[in-house]
Amino acid sequence: MTDFELQRGLRALRTDHPPARDLWPAIAAAVAAGRAAPMRRHRRLLPWLAAACLVMLAIGAGTLLRPWQAATPQPLASTSIAPLRAARTRPPNDDPRLLAGAIVLDAAHAQIEQALASQPDNALLGDLLKRTQARRARLLHDAGRTG
Repeated sequence: MTDFELQRGLRALRTDHPPARDLWPAIAAAVAAGRAAPMRRHRRLLPWLAAACLVMLAIGAGTLLRPWQAATPQPLASTSIAPLRAARTRPPNDDPRLLAGAIVLDAAHAQIEQALASQPDNALLGDLLKRTQARRARLLHDAGRTG
C-alpha cells in the first residue's frame, strides 16, 4: 500500500457521527434548575486558598534561601598568608613562570590546614593535604629541571 492509498483511506474515514443522545436539553435543564449555586461556595474559599498559597510560597522561598543565609564567607585575614608571602618573594628556582603555581599550591595548603584544624579526623582532608604537598614537591622538582 502506497502513501497515496493510505491517505485516501484515511480521508474516507473522516465522517461525522452524531452522538447517541442530544446533550443540549440536559444542559438547558441544569441551567434552569440553578445548579450553578455550588460555584458560590467556592467563592467563599477563595481568600483562604490565596492565603494558603502565600504561606506555602513564603515557606518554599525561605527553604530555598536558607543555604545562602547560613553560609558566611570567611575573612581573608583568618587564613595564614605567611606561605603566600614567601612564595611571592622568592619563586622556586627564581623562575617567575613557576610563581603562580607556587602561590596557588601554598594557598591551597593553608586552606586545607585550616580545615584540618577544625576537623582533624577527616580522612579526605588528610589525603588532599598529602596530594597538595606532593604537587608542591613536584613543582620544586620541575623548578630544578628548568633553567
